[in-house]
Amino acid sequence: MRNITPAPAGLAAEENVRPDRLQLIGLAGEGAALPVGSHLRLSGSKEATDGWITSGGPLSSTGQPVAIKTKANNSGNGEFQDRVDLVGNPTSSDRRVTRPDSSSGATVQWFNPNAFAAAPAGTYGTMQRNALYGPGFGTVDASLVKNTQLHEGISLQLRAEMFNLFNRLNLANPVGNIRNGQFGQSNDTIGDSNGAPGIGSGEPFNVQFAAKLIF
Repeated sequence: MRNITPAPAGLAAEENVRPDRLQLIGLAGEGAALPVGSHLRLSGSKEATDGWITSGGPLSSTGQPVAIKTKANNSGNGEFQDRVDLVGNPTSSDRRVTRPDSSSGATVQWFNPNAFAAAPAGTYGTMQRNALYGPGFGTVDASLVKNTQLHEGISLQLRAEMFNLFNRLNLANPVGNIRNGQFGQSNDTIGDSNGAPGIGSGEPFNVQFAAKLIF
């Protein structure tokens, strides 16, 4: 039954997960000093062979909830945050990466746009809050660190950090506004959508180098 009062939709529709909730997270990692010590030392000096550390491992999780809204005022409450009615199967039958034309970015149709409809005027949508999830996340990262003692109390650290070794495509959440022409589509990576395009975990394979003095 619809809630047709001028208050927000019924409490039952509000009882769902937080917008940043992940259903499942998998994490594995290990850090270890490389065995290039006195018993395995090569012909180089102690400064060149000691102080190597490697670490890394996989990280995966399910996607985050997606709020499907009309951004219209069908309910008449003036908030323009009305949810929708679910009228079909929301899962897209084709989630292949496509590129509409040479000037457009890659996109994936994550939700079936025909499965949603705006609620009739004067009513609230019956779809529960944050009922659907966006694309999952997966990456394998690794790092190699070299610590060198320069002087008493002063050392140099060199780092090479490699992100997304297998270059997995990690999509951002799809557009959740049914009035948007790209509704249901994911057309960005999760790193870019979070303000870190092209760098860091989850973006296309990338390598970062750093050096710092520790004293």
